[in-house]
Amino acid sequence: MAQSKTAEAEPKAPTRKQLDTATLMALGEAQCPINEVVVIMGWEKRHGDVFHHTWEGKAYYRGRAQGLRALREAQFEMAKKSVPMATMLGRLYLGQTEQREQNESVPIDYAGIAQRIREKISLLAIPGDTETD
Repeated sequence: MAQSKTAEAEPKAPTRKQLDTATLMALGEAQCPINEVVVIMGWEKRHGDVFHHTWEGKAYYRGRAQGLRALREAQFEMAKKSVPMATMLGRLYLGQTEQREQNESVPIDYAGIAQRIREKISLLAIPGDTETD
């Protein structure tokens, strides 16, 4: 029996561009800096300078955006269980700041502060080391 043209053809191997695109997206997702991408991809250093305006750059930055999205999702999941993470995200995304009350009714002891500083400085002085004029 002869095979018809509609029979399943063998899958084609991915092209070099497809492999490079997948690699660049993975490197971007891992937040690799461009200088590392140039080394990993085996490019000349000069290629990294024109990288932003090419299909390679688009693939890298698409992967980078996906990695940042995944990182933010992980942070928001952690914020549900962790107060410090929720505080950090509140500061970062919502502009929240910690409001501390200042108790201005207590006078500041400047004389005491000056005395403590003099004592600390005297401890730093080397015994027997005196200047002569």
